[in-house]
Amino acid sequence: MTRHLNWHSAACTHGGKVRECNEDGYFNHSPAGLWAVADGLGGYQNGDLASRMVIEALSSLTDTEDTGPLSLYQRQLALHQVLERVNRHLGCEKTLHGSQAIGSTVAALLLSPQGNAVCLWAGDSRCYLLRRRRLYQITQDHSLVQKLIEQRRISRREAGSHPQRHVLTRAIGGAPELALETVELELERGDRLLLCTDGLYRELGEEQMVAGLCLDTPGAAVTHLATEVLRGPATDNLTALAVFVS
Repeated sequence: MTRHLNWHSAACTHGGKVRECNEDGYFNHSPAGLWAVADGLGGYQNGDLASRMVIEALSSLTDTEDTGPLSLYQRQLALHQVLERVNRHLGCEKTLHGSQAIGSTVAALLLSPQGNAVCLWAGDSRCYLLRRRRLYQITQDHSLVQKLIEQRRISRREAGSHPQRHVLTRAIGGAPELALETVELELERGDRLLLCTDGLYRELGEEQMVAGLCLDTPGAAVTHLATEVLRGPATDNLTALAVFVS
């Protein structure tokens, strides 16, 4: 018998304690099984524009009245095409305004009732999976320090204080051709997923993240995680989006 999974989700974002503008954004659409977080790059106006363009573009993927239900593969292809259009638009913005830096990270999640899921990302926003109280990092950062770690030139401990820890190797708007990475997952009842920007995960330890995701509802989870970050210096914008599968 074909299984049918359900899910609930919640999200929150906060500007942190230092920055005047929140350049993060999120897309939370449980009925469509589509979620995403984005972290804008390029300073106050550019970063806000870039992340907003990413999030607003995703709304075109939630209306299936004219096309009927789509397969997960078709939805993945449509998501990729939408993000490619945003990548081209951001390239035009650079040309028009002479900007040296305008772009956005993205971590997006697609889920089907059969439990098949796809995560797509560019940059250092992340997707985590909590399964039976064990936390797995699904995405791998597209960043300079991640490359240095892979080359064994620095340790993970050193990466947290590296002077170039914010330098990305991929982003939407970062190059003429968009390079997204993709991971396919098979989810189970009881799984809990977290999409988040670096302003959240850089400030929390694994135990804190697990404790938040073990709370009863996704709303309680994201509120707890954000509150934990805001107990500290919270020098960056922060966004958390939780999806609980049942």
